[in-house]
Amino acid sequence: MHASGTFTVKGFTPLEPPLSTGPETATAVSVAKLEKHFAGEICGHSTTVFTYALAPASDSGGYVAMESFEGSLHGRSGTFNFTHSATTAGADRNDESLTIIPSSGTGELAGISGGGAIRVDSDGIHHLRLDYRLGSGPQQSGEARQSGEAQQSGEQHAQRATDAADAERALPQVIVLNGGSSSGKSSVARALQEILPGIWLTFGVDTFIDALPGRGDSPRSGISYGADGSVSVTAEYRRLETAWYSAMRTLVQAGAHIILDEVLLSGGAGQRHLLSAFEGSSLLWVGVRCDPDVAADREASRGDRVPGMARLQASRVHDGVRYDIEVDTTTRSPGACAQLLADFVTAAG
Repeated sequence: MHASGTFTVKGFTPLEPPLSTGPETATAVSVAKLEKHFAGEICGHSTTVFTYALAPASDSGGYVAMESFEGSLHGRSGTFNFTHSATTAGADRNDESLTIIPSSGTGELAGISGGGAIRVDSDGIHHLRLDYRLGSGPQQSGEARQSGEAQQSGEQHAQRATDAADAERALPQVIVLNGGSSSGKSSVARALQEILPGIWLTFGVDTFIDALPGRGDSPRSGISYGADGSVSVTAEYRRLETAWYSAMRTLVQAGAHIILDEVLLSGGAGQRHLLSAFEGSSLLWVGVRCDPDVAADREASRGDRVPGMARLQASRVHDGVRYDIEVDTTTRSPGACAQLLADFVTAAG
């Protein structure tokens, strides 16, 4: 099976104090820890131990990395390790290798093995492709495999489970777009309405706030904003929010398909609240990410947001939330993000 996605490096921390690596060479060896976020068919995050040797004058050298990934491949959740290496003459990648570590998989990715490749576009976008197999680990269908079955049979079962999951996912009743303020969720939602099969309704936190006293600006609205962009809500606001979700669920039960444009301020707790509110409905979870600096620039140009809100929410709303797929609007247009999501939703069709 093949899975592809894009990734961004969210942190690069050199090891301190520097590791003693033995004899001195023309390219000093260094070790760092990287944090990455992935979007697409490969969705999740990773921590990487990155060992590299570069010539400062030319940026030529090479690296070896051990990556610990947590997330999903084609909707299957779990963790695994993979190692990769490459050399460079300064602006290229040569002698590349990428291997999934056997026996490292957990959850629905238990038994994973295979390889892949990393590609960097001229515009700096990083791509990861994994060519993987699943052995006798748990399948998404939940059926246990007998330990003595042949690998071919296990792969066929895994493919059937993936096909069944894709078919169910092809027509979710609710698509939840979760991201911080000014991340581009509303624009992605509107673009999705134009390309998804059938007619989809879109509602979001702004729709709810606009219905409050003073469109959320009145002291009676139950919502207030701090000078730093923080948001506080009252118990009565939460009660009305629950009623709002109940109304959305009624629409879904009546046959409507809905795109929810959300800002889950409480992260994973907010996801659990939504899952409870829409119990019995099929939900597709989409993480909409954007670089905090870019989101802050959008916020400033809009003029209708409290300064600091975009930067404060950029990562906080994703804490503890598990997604089926993620998109990043930092460099990708709303239309391109919507097309990626539509392709994911309709893949089985």
